[in-house]
Amino acid sequence: MRGTFLAILLLAGTCCFAQSVPAPTQPITKETVERRLAKLQAEYDQAIANANALQGAIQDCKYWLDQIKAAEAKPAIEQKDAPKK
Repeated sequence: MRGTFLAILLLAGTCCFAQSVPAPTQPITKETVERRLAKLQAEYDQAIANANALQGAIQDCKYWLDQIKAAEAKPAIEQKDAPKK
């Protein structure tokens, strides 16, 4: 999970940096940097939300796999405990 999270952040940061660097003809001002910071923060927050959603989906899949394994194991246990005719 940690590797996936870091990969998402790295990818998001690389894409954001390439897209948000001011054009050479545009002067770097306080307002330009503040806008860039706000945009990057919003993209960071979205990446965190996506990572959390993925973690929830992973947990959900693990839960259902455990339910399936338990259901598959139950008939085998019942057959062993059943009285012989």
